[in-house]
Amino acid sequence: MSKQTINLGTAPSGAGGDDRRSAALKNINNFDELYSFLTGVLGGVTLPAALPVAKGGTGATTLDGARNALGLGTAQNPAFSGIELSASTPFIDFHHGSSTEDYTSRLVTLSPTVLRCTSRFSPAGVICKPGEGGTVSTNCYNISFGNGVCDLWVDFTRLGTLQVTASDYRIKKNIETIEDVSFLDRISNYRIVRYEIGDFDIWKGDGTVFQGVIAHEAQAVNPLAVSGEKDGVDATGRPWIQQLNHMAFITDLIGAVKELRAEVATLKTELETLKG
Repeated sequence: MSKQTINLGTAPSGAGGDDRRSAALKNINNFDELYSFLTGVLGGVTLPAALPVAKGGTGATTLDGARNALGLGTAQNPAFSGIELSASTPFIDFHHGSSTEDYTSRLVTLSPTVLRCTSRFSPAGVICKPGEGGTVSTNCYNISFGNGVCDLWVDFTRLGTLQVTASDYRIKKNIETIEDVSFLDRISNYRIVRYEIGDFDIWKGDGTVFQGVIAHEAQAVNPLAVSGEKDGVDATGRPWIQQLNHMAFITDLIGAVKELRAEVATLKTELETLKG
């Protein structure tokens, strides 16, 4: 209904205007429409304590109630300039641009006392680009830590283990000296090969030639030098790529040098004996 305006007629007598009954009816109609709108009920007679959200209000008379009614979660005291993450909304996204495809950071509640900040570009992980001006990659990246190693994931594929040099005795137990193997034999049995990266899963070759070993072959020589199994897959059937433990190869070399040094010392002694 459009607003009903009372015709006051011609001053000063009001000639030609609405009579008292007509004027009162217009007032009543105007008020009825306002009450119906504010209460959200046709013919409503009691105004709500707070204007409903559907009618442009906050739906509450308190700051906490208003934020809950507006879907903003439980309100913090404004003096703290804070935002509380509720169980129903356990994260806050910040992003540059009009969509979550742009650079995004997410604050996630892990527990009532723990808050995690995660840079992300999709629910799967972080999308990166080379430098400031590079083209944004189509892949998502994650790093997970467990059992003393950091694994790098690209999309849903475990790319490999990030090699770290932590070797403090305090993070080790059941330490034993290896004395029951020939390190020289190990070094002799490792097959050294040239190879190029093939097109497999996320790996795409570009013709670059590398030198190294084949994981399962090296594993047959020294099981501790390689993790994973030949042709291994994870629980979802994705390839679980075998990884080299470079420290095992380094210590095999150290052990081989020690064996060579011991043999040289023996030969020197025998030579001196022969000279005598």
